[in-house]
Amino acid sequence: MRIASMLLGLALATTGMAQTTFTPTLRQGMVKNYELVSDLTTSSDRQNAKAAIKVDSRMEVGQVAADSVLMSYTYTSCDITGATAMQKMAESYRVMLNKPIRFSVNPDGSFRHLLNASEIMLGLSDEAKQIAADFANDEGFKSVLDQTLVTILFGKTLKAGDKTSYSLGGLFNIERDFTSVDAKEVVFKDETNMSEDALKETLRKVLEKNGADVGDFESTWSMVKTMGMAEAKLEGHGRLLMGDDNWLVSGETEQTTEQFGVSMTARAKITQK
Repeated sequence: MRIASMLLGLALATTGMAQTTFTPTLRQGMVKNYELVSDLTTSSDRQNAKAAIKVDSRMEVGQVAADSVLMSYTYTSCDITGATAMQKMAESYRVMLNKPIRFSVNPDGSFRHLLNASEIMLGLSDEAKQIAADFANDEGFKSVLDQTLVTILFGKTLKAGDKTSYSLGGLFNIERDFTSVDAKEVVFKDETNMSEDALKETLRKVLEKNGADVGDFESTWSMVKTMGMAEAKLEGHGRLLMGDDNWLVSGETEQTTEQFGVSMTARAKITQK
C-alpha cells in the first residue's frame, strides 16, 4: 500500500511538471490572417484620453529549408481613432502598412534574423524612419515578436510556473509568468517594477530621443521626484487559445502601466480570420 501511494504521488508530480512544446506548422505557402482590436486609456491629474485601434495582419510562410524557414509579416489595414497623442503610440502600424517585414526562423519557429532592414526604411519620412529604427534590426524585431500574441509561443517549451522576460518599448523589462499551460490554452501574467535609477535613465533617454536639452537633467529629475512621479510599474495578464497546428486561434491581454504620474490601460483581442 505504501509503495502504491508513493507511485501515485510520483505520477501526480510528473503530471504537474508536464511540458508543452509550441512548434508551429510551417509549410511553404501557408497564410494566417489576424484581426487585432485594442483600446488605450490614459489618466493623469491633468487629463484623460482614449484611443481605439483596429489592425489586420497577414503572416506568410515562404521557403522551407532543413535549418531555417523564411517568413513575412504584413500589416494590411490600420484604423486608429481617438486623441492625437494616443494615436502616436500606435504609429508603427501606420508606418509599416503594406510593407512586408521579412525574417527567418528556426524549424521550431524561434526567431533567427530580420532580412530586409534596409528595405523597410525605403520611402519613409524622417519621422517615420525614427519610429521604424526601433525595430528595423534583429534585437528590435525580436522584441516585437516577443510581444505579438501570434508569435510569443513560437519555439517555446513551457510548463506552468515558467518565466520569460521581454522589453516593452525599451522602457520596461517585463517578467512573464506562465500560470497555466497546456496544448490548447496558455494563461500568463506580466509584472515589473523599475528601480529609481532605472526610471531616471529611462526619462533621460526619452527626453534625448524627443530632442530635449538634458544638460541640467539633475534639476529635471529633482522636480519629477518632488511631484511624486519617480516610480513606474506594470501589471497585466493574458490568455491564448491555440490550434492543432500550434498557431494562435485567439487571444486577449490587458496591461496597466503607471509611469511619471500617468496611468495607462491597454486591452487587446486578436482573432484568426
